[in-house]
Amino acid sequence: HPLQPFSRRYFSADSALFSYAREWRQLHNSRAGDDEDQPLAPATLEAPIELLALQRFLRNPVEHFFAARLKVWLQEQHSTSEDDEPFALDGLQRHQLSQWLLEQVQQGDLQDDWQALLLLQAVASTPDATIEVVSWLAGVRRCAPLDGLMRVQLVTGSLLGKKGALRWRKLLGELCQHVLAAASGHRLTTCLIGADASIQLLPLEQERAASIVRDWLLGYLHGLSRPLPVAVETAFAWLTEGKDEKRLGAARLCYQGNDFSRGEVDGSPALQRSYPDFASLQANDEFIGWAQSLYHPLAQAIEDEWLMITPAGEDQA
Repeated sequence: HPLQPFSRRYFSADSALFSYAREWRQLHNSRAGDDEDQPLAPATLEAPIELLALQRFLRNPVEHFFAARLKVWLQEQHSTSEDDEPFALDGLQRHQLSQWLLEQVQQGDLQDDWQALLLLQAVASTPDATIEVVSWLAGVRRCAPLDGLMRVQLVTGSLLGKKGALRWRKLLGELCQHVLAAASGHRLTTCLIGADASIQLLPLEQERAASIVRDWLLGYLHGLSRPLPVAVETAFAWLTEGKDEKRLGAARLCYQGNDFSRGEVDGSPALQRSYPDFASLQANDEFIGWAQSLYHPLAQAIEDEWLMITPAGEDQA
């Protein structure tokens, strides 16, 4: 049986499966008689675009349309197990310890910046250790050795996925904030500390960062009129595949999955509603364009030498 209660197979006339969940039936019935959704009229913004809104758009462009324009939140329900007894600090204690360690690093001398940041590596591996950002550019301090500003952020869990690949969706919020700071004229170095790696984001030229932000804002506005045919993990799978002839295959596998792995579409009711398979995602030949416009500068960050990765343990060598 499908694992998701919103699966189209539960509501298809030619399927033996069925469901009494009316909220999901309405989701699929809304497409009846209309093979292609028509874009809405351009949205009129009543206030400046907030950082959090732009970060949410970059993480989930399709969900952005439903949430920001239609005020409909389509999210997969996650069940949590209560069978595991914790033998560690509780969430509040972890947060307090993380906050204290980060303050010690921020108050100290950053001549040996990565050595100082090793204090945070152990705490980063514990759940719920993320330091909350109070404002759009909080936690910044002036750092003489770097000739600019420095921001240190502790990130819960791992920053790397399979085969050492970056977990792009998890990093998008920090990448967005770093690029926005550069576009605003700040020479900022961002240090992200995770359980398995440290990532350093180096200062960007203002003009270059502003160009990236303009493409993001253009996508943000277009994404208020219709669900953009792009999904973040699938986009990075296409962008980071080294061989051109294998790019579409890598993107298709990431989006749809196979018998052994779950696809990106499987975890998103919004994607299932708008683009149930990879063929529909790239039907109008827009997927590649939006992937390049929104994410290509980030996918090129390592090659362009403004994103540096140090796996855990190597920074002690």
